[in-house]
Amino acid sequence: QDFTQQKLIEQERMEHFHFLKSMSRINRAIQGASDLVRLMSDVLDVTLSIFDCDRAFLMYPCDPESDTWTAPMERNKPEYPGVLELNLEILMDRDVAETLRILLAADGPVQFGPGTAYPLPEDVSEAFGFKCFMSMAIYPKIGSPWQFGMHQCAYARRWTDQEERLFQEIGHRLADALTSLLSYRNLQESEERYRLVFENSPVALWEVDLSGVKSFFIDLNEQGVADIETYLDQHPEAIRRYADRIRILDVNRASLTLHEAAGKDEMAAGLINSFAPESFDYFRKELVCLWNGGTE
Repeated sequence: QDFTQQKLIEQERMEHFHFLKSMSRINRAIQGASDLVRLMSDVLDVTLSIFDCDRAFLMYPCDPESDTWTAPMERNKPEYPGVLELNLEILMDRDVAETLRILLAADGPVQFGPGTAYPLPEDVSEAFGFKCFMSMAIYPKIGSPWQFGMHQCAYARRWTDQEERLFQEIGHRLADALTSLLSYRNLQESEERYRLVFENSPVALWEVDLSGVKSFFIDLNEQGVADIETYLDQHPEAIRRYADRIRILDVNRASLTLHEAAGKDEMAAGLINSFAPESFDYFRKELVCLWNGGTE
């Protein structure tokens, strides 16, 4: 009895060691990824190796109401090509939709195939030659859920509780990593759209750095100045000093046309170079607005 107990303790220790070692491999794959495609491919490569499965995949969207689905990234043994390698976008059928409903209703991984509570989706299992699979819905904080799964094509198998736990933890890490990279990609796309609108707007647009004005405000506060309008009445030359401190970061083409400037470098020489005499009165109003916490 003592010997049996020792064997169980040793088995648990080895299983825990395998779990930590596997998660370390997943974390290294995620940390080394520089873009979305690299992230997905590296994590699926590690998943394929850890579980010795025939195909590991990410399917999008995990949405039974979608008209189609595809696998944006998958890794497979050479003899078992999948959706990505065949470059297919698949029409959603009833069996696949039901599979997705099961995954969305579950708290973790679900196994499908012989000896499980759920049958294989008939058409896709025949088309892609898998005899069982385990999948879960993962939920990045951006966009729709994804399906993270792996196929066994050579034979039907049952994954152990420990393997389910490991697979679930990989799915959670993958969802977190997808959130970060999808956020970054959306930010890049948003920036590209902004730049396109900025450059092509018929209205003159400027980007300026007001940190120099902020430092002046800090100095005035330290001097005990409470009313900037009174201060500017007593020190009218300060308006020009403030304007000289503003850096022009960028202007669009409409600004160059308006000011008859040869290029952005000419405009970047200084905001005050673009001032007409009446501009100082408007700039004074802007300073008062900024001092009082206004944003318009």
